[in-house]
Amino acid sequence: MKMERYGDMKNAEGYPDPTAGSVLRSVSPSIRRGDIYYIAVPYSTGHEMEKDRPGIIVSCDALNRTSPCVNVVMCSASGKREDLPEHITIRSTPVKSTAMCQHIYTVDKSRIGKKMGHITSAELEQVDIGIISALSLDFSENGGRAEQETTERAESGATDPAFQEDLRRTQIELDTYKRLYENLLDRVAVRANA
Repeated sequence: MKMERYGDMKNAEGYPDPTAGSVLRSVSPSIRRGDIYYIAVPYSTGHEMEKDRPGIIVSCDALNRTSPCVNVVMCSASGKREDLPEHITIRSTPVKSTAMCQHIYTVDKSRIGKKMGHITSAELEQVDIGIISALSLDFSENGGRAEQETTERAESGATDPAFQEDLRRTQIELDTYKRLYENLLDRVAVRANA
């Protein structure tokens, strides 16, 4: 069976299609969800991420194999300026970075540069949570009513002492779990480097 050259590709109707080759050349089966690649950012507007930087592939592997584009979450080597659920600390990059889960981009594979590594499954889980938070997705049975009820309760109970105590206790628990997670991740990283 003779292999067709990219320029000899035909579309579904059988006509020559010179763009078919360029699409197939841009599709790479080696790009996987969780991979960290250097992403070319040729321009930015307003508050978009500027300059070329590492990005974490977050699109599913089926799309990564077949699509000429992938979805990435951009990373920043600058320390966290704010303590947001969308900012995830990533230690799998050459320099400790922050995955900015509110900065999800669809990029053409031609903008993907050198592979810089692959994040751990725990980091990928945290990135997924950051994306869910950034997009305000709700996978609960009540379809988002819990978030709406919490918002309404916060607005109506802003002066309610019981509500304020619940809010404070929840924030302390969240901070504690976060510190425990980061300490555990630090220990795992030290053992892996030893």
